Amino acid sequence: MPVTELPEEVWDHVMTINATAVFQCTKYTARHMIAQGQGGRIVNIGSDCSKVGRAETDAYCASKFALHGLTQSTALDLAPYDITVNAVCPGFVNTNRLSYWERAEAEKRGVPHLEYRAELVKQLAGTLPLRRLAEPEDVAYLVAFLASKQGAYITGQAYNVNGGQLFH
Repeated sequence: MPVTELPEEVWDHVMTINATAVFQCTKYTARHMIAQGQGGRIVNIGSDCSKVGRAETDAYCASKFALHGLTQSTALDLAPYDITVNAVCPGFVNTNRLSYWERAEAEKRGVPHLEYRAELVKQLAGTLPLRRLAEPEDVAYLVAFLASKQGAYITGQAYNVNGGQLFH
C-alpha cells in the first residue's frame, strides 16, 4: 500500500522483524563470538529491496535498507575480532511461501491461489536475464560460502542473488 495509507503498527511490525531482530541477533551472537576469541561469520538475509526502493513496499524496503547499513557498520565493529558480517540479497525466490498479496490478487482475479502463483512465477522469470527465479539452493550456496573459511576475507558486503535483475 502507498505510504500515505500505511498504518504505523504495520511499519513497526515490519521494522521489528527485518531490522530490530537482526540487530538483536547480531548483538548477542557477536558477544559470544568475541568471548570465544575464535572469530566467526555472520550472514544476514537482505533483499533486492535492500538496495532499491519499490512503490507500495515502504516498510519492507526501509527495513531492508536498515539491514544493509547494519551489515556494513557491524562489519567494521567486529572486524578487530576476526568476525565477518555480510548480507545476501535475493531477488525473486521460487518458494512455496504463501504471501498475502498473492492470495489477495488471486482472489481478486477469481482464480485459485496456486494457479495464480504458477502464472506469476512464469511471468517474473520472463523478466529476468537468466529467465528463471532463484531456487532456495541458489541463496543457500552463497550463504554457505560466506560462512565458510573460504569467505574469511570478505566483510561488509551485500551480494545479489537475482538472476541479473539488479547490478547494484
